[in-house]
Amino acid sequence: MIDSISAEALGEPGVKGRYYDLGLLFETLLAHRKADQYDLVVGFTHFEITEGDRKQYDANEIGYFSLSNWRNAAMISRHPNIVKHSSPLRDIYQYAQFLLAGELLGMLSRNEDLFHEQPARCLFEECEAREDFRLALESATICVQSRAALKTAGVSESAINAVEKILKSVRRSSASKLAPAEV
Repeated sequence: MIDSISAEALGEPGVKGRYYDLGLLFETLLAHRKADQYDLVVGFTHFEITEGDRKQYDANEIGYFSLSNWRNAAMISRHPNIVKHSSPLRDIYQYAQFLLAGELLGMLSRNEDLFHEQPARCLFEECEAREDFRLALESATICVQSRAALKTAGVSESAINAVEKILKSVRRSSASKLAPAEV
């Protein structure tokens, strides 16, 4: 565990005055004290995050749920404009588990072809249409195509199975999100 990075240290958002560029966040995260002691570093932020080169998108659609550098760093956003696309049946911890599982497998595989645009309610669905994220989160599965890509990239069966256990937990409706009569 490394200490958090202050908003003051990051400065103002550099993309459209609203979003933090992930390149800068990864650079800051990996340069942070003690980060070099870990193989993989994952940050959770309350900022809206994007890649600086996504300027061609509408300002409301350039924010990421999460993203990694495919080597050793990932960032997960907890900003309300992003989290609002989550499922009403999942809590913030299930949201974080789902995204963390995908980013960790992505970094282990270093295979950008894991992610796909076709709707499959999969951990590796791009979810450009924000409503697709809710469906992927509720399904919390790894599709056949992505599982094959993970294996081709050399990700061990034990790593995939460990993530499947996390996804099983994500698939359970959160007791804190159920109506009182359902608890």
